[in-house]
Amino acid sequence: MARASLTQGSESGKDLWPLAIKMPHATASECRQWSAPTEGTIKINSDASYLPDTGNCWAGALARNYRGQIMLCIGKQMLTSNSVEEAEAKAALCGLQTLASIYTGPVEVELDCRSVIKELSAAGPSLSPCYAVIQDIKATLCQFASHKLSFAGRECNKLAHELATEARKVGDLHIVGGVPERLRAMMLKECSTHPE
Repeated sequence: MARASLTQGSESGKDLWPLAIKMPHATASECRQWSAPTEGTIKINSDASYLPDTGNCWAGALARNYRGQIMLCIGKQMLTSNSVEEAEAKAALCGLQTLASIYTGPVEVELDCRSVIKELSAAGPSLSPCYAVIQDIKATLCQFASHKLSFAGRECNKLAHELATEARKVGDLHIVGGVPERLRAMMLKECSTHPE
């Protein structure tokens, strides 16, 4: 598939907009937990499901636009990890590589692992035990027009976590323009513009 920018003003990205789930328009201030990126930017959230006894881990990641519309979501088993931080970094890399295969415009990466954000933000060489994964993430970020890194508490990253859990329970998934049916209510609640 050819790469495209998913901003509405982009001619090359217009063909991908109909794939996104239609949702009520939600701005960052209206979202209850997840906060929307600026218009023209895609935000990717990722998380890992990690079993410390075995090192087995699964990635969950989803990319959304400023309206909260899902561009893509994935859940995937990864190679074993030595720590939760390594699993979180691998999940971020998995999501970014998948997004980079179809989109190269501005991206915001939001994670709930402060240590990975700190390593990615550092200008000097990484001393992290997952140095190789950090370097791979940095190289992948160079494929985008621009990037921003941000931390989100676990409450703001529930959907990514549930995608990793879904992959652990039922196997790998890759969905363009939506989420697994059992997660649809959670997705809608995260960006609901109506009070409960």
